Formats: sequence, structure tokens, C-alpha cells
Amino acid sequence: SKMLDSLSEFTGYNYSSAIGKMDQFAIPDFASGAMENWGLVTYREYYLLWDPLESTNLYKQYVATIIAHEFGHQWFGNLVTCSWWSEIFLNEGFATYTEFFTAHDVLPDWQLDKHFVVRVHQVVLTTDSYLSSQALQSVASTPTQISNKFGTISYSKGGSILRMVEHFLGTESFRAGINTYLETYKFTATKPEDLWWAFSQHIDDSISKLPADLETIMENWIKKSGFPILRVERDGDNVVIIQERFLLTEEDTTSAWYVPVSYTTSVDENKFESTAPAGWLTPNSSLTIALPTGAEWIILNNLETAFYRVNYTAELWSALAAALLEDDFSGIPELNRAQITDDVLEYAKYDKMTYTQAFTIIEFLEKDDSYFSWYAVNTELSTVFENVGLHTRLGQVMQNHIVGLIDKLYNSAPASAISEDDQLYTLRQILATNLACKLHHQVCLADLKQHFTLFKENGTLPPKNIRSSVYCNGLRSEGNREEWDHILEQYVAADDSTNKANFLTALGCITDKEILTEFLTMSVTNGSDIRSQDTASVFAAVYANPSGVDVAFNFFKENQQAIYDRLGSLTSAGNLLNNIAARFRTEAEVEELTSFVTSGEILEDLVTAGNTAIATAQEKVDWVNTYKEDFYTYYGLGDETTDETTVPVPGTTPGPTPEPTPEPTEEPTPEATTTEAPTTPGGAMAVSSSLLLTVIVVFVNKYYFN
Repeated sequence: SKMLDSLSEFTGYNYSSAIGKMDQFAIPDFASGAMENWGLVTYREYYLLWDPLESTNLYKQYVATIIAHEFGHQWFGNLVTCSWWSEIFLNEGFATYTEFFTAHDVLPDWQLDKHFVVRVHQVVLTTDSYLSSQALQSVASTPTQISNKFGTISYSKGGSILRMVEHFLGTESFRAGINTYLETYKFTATKPEDLWWAFSQHIDDSISKLPADLETIMENWIKKSGFPILRVERDGDNVVIIQERFLLTEEDTTSAWYVPVSYTTSVDENKFESTAPAGWLTPNSSLTIALPTGAEWIILNNLETAFYRVNYTAELWSALAAALLEDDFSGIPELNRAQITDDVLEYAKYDKMTYTQAFTIIEFLEKDDSYFSWYAVNTELSTVFENVGLHTRLGQVMQNHIVGLIDKLYNSAPASAISEDDQLYTLRQILATNLACKLHHQVCLADLKQHFTLFKENGTLPPKNIRSSVYCNGLRSEGNREEWDHILEQYVAADDSTNKANFLTALGCITDKEILTEFLTMSVTNGSDIRSQDTASVFAAVYANPSGVDVAFNFFKENQQAIYDRLGSLTSAGNLLNNIAARFRTEAEVEELTSFVTSGEILEDLVTAGNTAIATAQEKVDWVNTYKEDFYTYYGLGDETTDETTVPVPGTTPGPTPEPTPEPTEEPTPEATTTEAPTTPGGAMAVSSSLLLTVIVVFVNKYYFN
């Protein structure tokens, strides 16, 4: 196996010396996603078997990375395991690391090293931004505490922290330390200090410039929750850097870390590739960097290798925005462009920066066709559009603006030009098609219409990687009873799970409220063509459609007992109501929901969930009210009470603005779930990286199996 060979070389510990064989077993009915037994990895069928005719490119990528994750556990979890559940990140963090970097070594054209940044590192930055976040190493004494350790922090933050250590120690020292760790502690159980000791045997001071011993440096990274934001201010010919904990809604002025700081200025050549620390922030001091003569801008955290965010003063942000608009983005690489877009849109979302400033900074996207730049921005923009609502006046103006920005991206990989052998091209095509058509990019809509017409007229299946978008856009733009019935027939007849999911999702894209109500009725009717396990997916498809939000809410009110019975879970029914409420945008909708919950109409068992839904809906409405003025200022809309419904943005040509339906996401979304664990924490069988795949494509833009 190429992956086992890669891991043997990476660790310096040959797999054959431990066990020598590797069997992989696909199980039709398997509760876990996968389990890394010694020399016999078991998988749910869906995670191992890839159909080249029907399975998407991204699904093929999932299979490869899941295998790399499980194979990584043969060393990290089986050969050496953690001493207790509180240190489970030692197993799962390393497996998350190998998931991407071992697969990258075997499949370099897929650029999975860059995927790690946008799919793991940036995702867990958000997860770890709450005061309630748990530390990597924390008490795990009760079943609940142990279960809570199997989540995004242990997997994704664990992997991100290990990647940071690799870059501040240097790859050679990092790999030598891993070999020492495995050779010293093989067939035993370890604590984090054992790993730090192993790395410490191979430190090259000329690279790492450590300000303290490694265990001291790492203590707060693993024993404290959260991470720092570095604030950068220019002071004459210097920049001064200070840190504080980054929190979305609260403040913490006491937490601090030893922070490796790499940077590049406008006069440096090729320095972005140097990820070794140029200096260190310590818990009790700031860091001052002398700028080279002529430096106009500075970017911290080369290739986003360290685990922190960066915020600059307005002056420094303006200089960066100008640099990004220059040819070749002034040499700023795509991972740092992704870092900038992710940071500024996160700041704006939580009132740490105005959207006027954030949108000014990301204007460079108009000439950027990088998948990674747009992956970062797509997630954040999807949240903005979901909150504003594309059917609103403001939403339509924003739509016209972003259509102008996305033109280059879409034209670099249009839905009319299929190249399934090129992995990164295909992923860019999926992302561009979903976003562009959602925003009514006219060329995109025409391309999908052509595929849908061929499907209607002669049954030609659309290209597998954009099939869900073709079906959804076809029903949204051309959908009538006949078309909807045809898709329903295809859904019933489909025997492939991916196709079945695509058809089911598309059925919720039609704008006819009567048909949407019929669709919901089928989902709660015993003996219908929709299985009970797909009921929640049907609702998700309907309430993600702006035409379907009120349909889903009214149906819930009138059929709550049937929904409760069909879902078979109080939690599931409550989550469904909360998800519908998350689509509310007006005070009138909140008042209607409040009346439903407080008047006694709601089932008594759902009152608590109803109150949670009220809070969710009010939060969305408050968000719109908070940021509306900022958006109106940015777009020059003036009086927000005007009746005008469509205002073009300079430089764009607005197309027709029918009520939009959000497109299916870039991919089916594997949710990070751990359902199987070692029977003894120090045993050879490591914790499962169970990845329970949500087969039905729901309209959310969060991916990630931890």
C-alpha cells in the first residue's frame, strides 16, 4: 500500500515490523464509520467502496482521506496510545494530521495539504472561539465527559496544533521526534509530556528559536481552551504585536500563549515559504518587529501554519487591500489570501470589523480563481446571504455585487466544460457552480439549463459532480407539476444512494408551495416512497428554499404530533423546529413563532425546544437589524425603507431576480461523530475515527469530518 509505505517513511517505523499485514473490510450494516483494528480496518461500505461511474470526485477524496486516517491510527493509537480519555487528542490529532498529509504525499496533485487549512484549521478556529470551548487536555471522568472529548477540538484542533509544532520545529526535527516517540513508547500508553520530550531530543535552535522549553511552550496550548488573536500596529519603522484570547462574543484578557510568529513584508522575496518563527510572543510581553526599508505592508502567519488569527490597524489593512488588487496579488499566496478572507469575514460577522471594511478588503476576489481563496469566502458569504435573505432588496443588491466578483472563478471552470480527471479543477467547478447559480449568474444558469434539458428530453444523466445543482436549478427555474413528478419518479427508481440523495434534495427546490406541502406530507406518511430516516432531510430541502420557510413552519404547526412520531425523537423534532426558526428574518415571523409556543398550541413536550427556537429566530433578526445599516452604507442604498427592490452595483449587470433557492452544497457532508471507542484507554485498539456520513445533501455550507 502506498499509504502504508508513506506512513512508514514519515514515522521512521516500518509497518511490517509491527504486524506486516493490512486487510480492509467493508461492512453493509456497521454502526461506526470506520474502525482501525490492528491489521484489519473495518468500514461502513459507503466509506470504502467508490464507484467510478457514479461517485463524485469529492467522495473519492473522502475515501482516500478516511483510509489515511485509519492507517495513521496503526501508529498513533495502536502502536502507541494515550493513557486516558483526557489525552485522546494524541490519537485523533495525529490521525487527522495523517488523514490529509499522508494522502497528500500519495496524491500530491490533489493538494490536500492546502485542503487542511480551509477544511480543518479554519473550521476549528470558529469552533474554538467560544468561552465554553474545552481544552485539548481536560478532565474526562464521567461517561458524558468522555463522550464530549470525541469532537472537533480533539480531532481538528489536535491536528492543527501538531501542524503548528511541525512548522516551528522544522519538518526534519518533527519527524525525528515522532520516530523517537514511537520507538520509546511502542506498545505502551503516553501523556502529552512524553511527546514533547521526544520532540525536544531533536530541536534545532537555529530554526525554532524557542523562548522556553517545549513542554512549557505547549502547556497553555493543550491545557487552556481557545487561541490568541494577534493585534498588529505600526509604530514608525516598526510594528508592535500584542495578543489576547479571541472570543466571538465575550472577553478574556488573562489567557496568553507562547506564539510562534512568522511574517512577510512587501519587500521580501519568496519569504512566505519560510514558516519557521521569526520571533515569539510570550505570555507576558509584546513583540516588536523592525520593518525593512520601503515595506508597505506586512502579513503574519505565513501559509497560516500557526493556530491564531491576526487583526491589523485600519492603516495596515488598507495597505494589504491595495496590495491584493495588484498583479499577482503582490505575491501573496492563496493560503494567505484564504486566511485574510476567513479572518475579516469572521470579524465582521461578530462586530469586530465593519462589513464595509471587510468587503473592501475582499474585492481582490474579482480576479482570483483560486479554489482555496473562494472556499474560505464561500462559507462566510453563505452565512451572510442566509441571514440577509436573497429575496430581500439588500440581498438582491449583494447578489449583483458578488456575481461580479465570481465571474472569473466561474469562467475558469464552467459547468459546460467537464474534466473529471483533474481533481482540483473539478472541485473548483463544484464550488463555482453552486455559488454562481445560486446568485443567478446568467452563464451558469444557461449551462445548467442545457444539462437539465438533455436529462428531460432523452434521459442523459448530468455530469456526476454537478448533478445535484442541475436538478435543483431545473426545478427552481422550470419546475411545474410534470417536472416535479418526473424527478420524484427518478427518486423512487434510483438504486444508487448518491443519485437518490440528489433527487430527494432537488424535490425541495421547486417554488410551488402546494407541491412543497405535498412533499412534506409524504415525508411523515407511513408507506410513502420516502423512508422515515429521510424525513428530516425532506424538511431541510424545503426550509432551505425561501419559498418553503413558511410552508415548513405552517406544516410543523399543523402536523407536529405526526412529525414527532415519524422522527421518533423529542430531540430531532426540537432540532427541526429550531432549524426552521433559523430561517426567519422579520419580527412578524418571531411574533408568530412566539404565539405558537406560548399560547399552548405547541406540544407540551416541545415547549423547551420552542423557546430555544424563539431565541434562535430573534438572534437572526437582531443580526439583520445590527448590520443592515452598515450594508446600506457600503452599497449606497440610502433610505432602507424605500420600496425599490433591485439596485444594480456599479460594474455589474443584474439579471432577473426570481426568488432563489439555495443550491445543494459542494458535497455530501460527513459529520464528525465518534460512536466507537477503545474498550480500555491504554489498549492497543485506538479510538475510532467514526465518520457517519449524512448521505442526503442538505443546504448548509459546513463540511467536515473531524
